[in-house]
Amino acid sequence: MRSRPLRRSFLAITAAAALAPAGCGGDGGTSPAAGDAVACLVDASCNRVVAVSSRGSRYFAPEETVAANSLGVDQGADAVSFDVRRSADGIVVLMRDEMVDRTCNGTGTVSELTFPALRGISVMPPDQRGDLLSEEMVFLAATGLRVLVRTPQPIPTLDDVARGLGGRAAMVITLEVGGADGVAQVVRQLRALGKLGETVFVARSLAEARAVLGEDPAAVLAARPSDSGDWTQMKNELGDAIRIVKMNPGDPGFDAVKNDVHASGRKLFVELLGDTDNLATLAQRTALQQGAPATEALAAARYVYQLAYDSTRLRMAETDRIDTVAPFTDDYNLALGSNPVPPAPPGG
Repeated sequence: MRSRPLRRSFLAITAAAALAPAGCGGDGGTSPAAGDAVACLVDASCNRVVAVSSRGSRYFAPEETVAANSLGVDQGADAVSFDVRRSADGIVVLMRDEMVDRTCNGTGTVSELTFPALRGISVMPPDQRGDLLSEEMVFLAATGLRVLVRTPQPIPTLDDVARGLGGRAAMVITLEVGGADGVAQVVRQLRALGKLGETVFVARSLAEARAVLGEDPAAVLAARPSDSGDWTQMKNELGDAIRIVKMNPGDPGFDAVKNDVHASGRKLFVELLGDTDNLATLAQRTALQQGAPATEALAAARYVYQLAYDSTRLRMAETDRIDTVAPFTDDYNLALGSNPVPPAPPGG
């Protein structure tokens, strides 16, 4: 890694934006293999940030499809995040919502539709849907963003996506599979595919965590507590089985949890979705509208991410804008090489 201090000035970030590589990663700017990314997350001595593309690359391709997840990796993601559900006949598929209506050209509840029925429904490109995302795409287009996969895609199975990734990126999975039996099915499928070492399971409750660990005690968990009290309960029961904690600024007790996570050597997992991504896009768009060169406009977006990374000391960042966040994270990781233990910002 390069030997230079962590940059904090706008001018330095502007220069970095102009020179940033297209990929993401640590040494040499190369994304780690899936297993390496997961190994880093559970190793307290590994200080790099893992960039996670949310729902595949949902601004560029139909959400949570094989195409979207593969594209997220092509854009530099170390990991992709998605949600899994079970069809009426017990097939594990990817779908963010309980119903297919928001993202697809069909209607119905995933758990009430058979897999053949789901295969008859397509996931639509983000600018061809009838929800608010289609309107949001107009805003994003002002920054130069363009949808890259413009054809509807089939609803994928978990096996489709795991095989399609081919070990190029880790999987961060939120379990919407209806209890312990469904969780066990997911863990067993990933074991059969040889993918458990490439997977992080998001556990939003003790029950989910117990179900995962009951099937595989070595599984990697990211606890998702609702507040500081919830975190204390999860930590006290599960102890070192949890090496990653997912929580966001604005969540009740975030600062207390953040400080405890850092003090214990665990990794903090933060969603940039929403406020941070939107603010970064707004900064980029405003700069372009004011006549700034593209590199300076990109630097404005990167500055927003710099503030988010520095203030939380996150080591796992989930974003809808992997196209911007991946190269920024690559540069940030290079800077961390000369600052293995960055100082805490004021206020913790």
